[in-house]
Formats: sequence, structure tokens, C-alpha cells
Amino acid sequence: MQEDATELQVANMKRLLRGSLDHGGVAAFYGAVQSYDVTAAARQLTQPTLLVHRRECIVHPLRASQQLAATVEQAQLRVVGGRGSGPWEGNVEEAATLIEGFLDTVDAAEPIRNAAPSTFRTLLFTDLESSTALTQSLGDAKAQEILRGHNDAVRAALQTHGGEEVKHTGDGIFAAFGSAVSAVEASLQIQRDLAGAEVRVRIGLNAGEPIAEDGDYFGSAVQLAARVCDRAEPGQVLVSNVVKELCSGKLFQFADQGEATLKGFPEPVRLFVVGEGE
Repeated sequence: MQEDATELQVANMKRLLRGSLDHGGVAAFYGAVQSYDVTAAARQLTQPTLLVHRRECIVHPLRASQQLAATVEQAQLRVVGGRGSGPWEGNVEEAATLIEGFLDTVDAAEPIRNAAPSTFRTLLFTDLESSTALTQSLGDAKAQEILRGHNDAVRAALQTHGGEEVKHTGDGIFAAFGSAVSAVEASLQIQRDLAGAEVRVRIGLNAGEPIAEDGDYFGSAVQLAARVCDRAEPGQVLVSNVVKELCSGKLFQFADQGEATLKGFPEPVRLFVVGEGE
């Protein structure tokens, strides 16, 4: 029955399109769609935003929706069942219920950082190489000077690329980005700026939907980002596969490091070292 209803919806949409546009209009429409930079517009959104993706979408892959969600500051990505590309196709009731619930939540919510939302973010951890040994060998004052240089480089990159400093971890900084591309660009800038420093830094990135609460982020996406940072070599930018996928089409070089079993995660995670594009 659901399949028959979907076919009827598609047939009705075809009739509507045929009656509304001629061949020239269709060509002009798709030309405009293909040339429009939706990510540039998405970066301007500052209000809570819901993105709904159909699991069996016949037009846009899930990766495209993930990339779009990564560019919106307060985006929530939800996947619903059914085929098709529009809200009028497939399981309309499920999508409508999701949208209504989101609108009710936004209307009743306190400011986003106090409401513990689930928001798509790219998460970055830095970690200074052998910081404890550094303090022992150089003394507190010199080690603190080196740490200050690291902090300055990281914060400059966050400011340039729109990152949010979440907290200082003692040996590094935990930051969050609305855009995976911006997070990778910031990471590469940090490594460039610290290339001649006395101590190198590890950087690890992962992306997902952490829980935001009291100015901090929590959850498995954060924990995985920290584990990826632990696995990085000094001087490296190491990312999970989801970050690589979100940066598809950008001028970065990703060196496949294979699958790694990370502490606390039952499934292996594919990791990549990021380098500057040609």
C-alpha cells in the first residue's frame, strides 16, 4: 500500500512539473541549481536548523547531507525512511512528525548551549609531544613558554577558520567547528605555524553529533576524536574516515593509514593522515 501511494505521489509530481515548465525552463532551473553554492549560504545560518535526509534518496547521497550539516552552525541531521528526495515523497508522516517536534523544541528551548542539543560538529584535539618529559628537562618556566606558543598558534587558527575553543586540556586544546573543511584547514595552519617549534604537536579530528552542555561537548564523537589524537604521530594531522568523506572534493591529500582499533571502541576505525593539497 505504501509503495502504491509513493508511486502515485511521484506520478502527480511529474504531471505538475510537466504542466509548469517547458524544456527551456527546466534547463535554466537545473543550471541555476548546479551553479548555486549552497555551502556558502549555509554558513550564514546561525539559528537551529533541521536537515532531513531520506535513507533511500534517489537524488542526493547521505554524504552530501552530512557535508551540508557540517557547514551549518546549529544543524541537526536526521535520517528518515523511504525513497525519493522531497518531503512529499515516501513516509510523509514520519518526516512531518520530526519537523513538528523540532519546531516545538526550538520554540520552547532555552539558548542552545544550555539546552543540551545534539549538533553536528567536527571535533579537534591537539596534544603536545612528551609534555611531562619536557617539563622535567627544561623546567616549568621554559615548558610553559612552549605551551604558550602552542596555545597562541591554535587560537590564531581557530579565529581564522571559525573554530570554537571548548577547553584547555593541560597538554593541548579541544575545539569544535561547524565545518569539517574549516577544521582541517585550521589543523594544517597549526602544523605550519609550529613546524619550527622546539616541540611538535599531534592533532586528531572526528565528526559527529556530540551533546552540548554547559559550554562543553560530550559523547562518543568527542571520545573518538581524542583517541584519534592519541594515535597521531607528532607533527601529524590524523582524521577519521567521516572527516575525510566530509572533505570530499577539496584540495587536501589523504594518506590511508588503514583500520585501527581504538581503546573503548569495538569496531575498527579507518584513519587518514592529512597533507596540503597540490
